Amino acid sequence: MNTFQKVFPQTMKKYIRHLRLNGKIVKKGLGEIVDNGYYQNGLVAKRNDEGDITIVSTTIENGGVTMNFRAMLDSEGKLINGIVNCFTLGYINMDQGYIDEYIKEIAEKLEDGEEYFDVKKDYE
Repeated sequence: MNTFQKVFPQTMKKYIRHLRLNGKIVKKGLGEIVDNGYYQNGLVAKRNDEGDITIVSTTIENGGVTMNFRAMLDSEGKLINGIVNCFTLGYINMDQGYIDEYIKEIAEKLEDGEEYFDVKKDYE
C-alpha cells in the first residue's frame, strides 16, 4: 500500500478536516470574515464514481476564509489538474510534487496516531 492509498483508501468517499481558528471549528464559507489568530487549514476530499478525488484546502488570510489549493487526482494519486493560492501573487498551477508532499505530511500525522480527519465517510 503506497502513501496515497494509506491516506485515501479505495473505500474513501468523503473525508473532512475542519478549518480551525484558535482550536475551534470555523463555520464560515469562502470569502466570509473571521477573527485573526492561530489557524489550522481545513480539507475536503471527495471521490467521484470514476474513482477520481477532488481535494479543496481552506485557510485564513487577512481575516477571511479563502482557498489554499484545489486539486483533482486520479485513483492512483496522479495529479489531473490543480491550482495553488499564492495569495498576493495570485494562483499558480499545481505540480505533482506539491500534492505528493501534502499527502506525505498527512500520512506522517496518521502514522504518529493523530486523528487527522474529523469526518470519514466510506463506501459501504
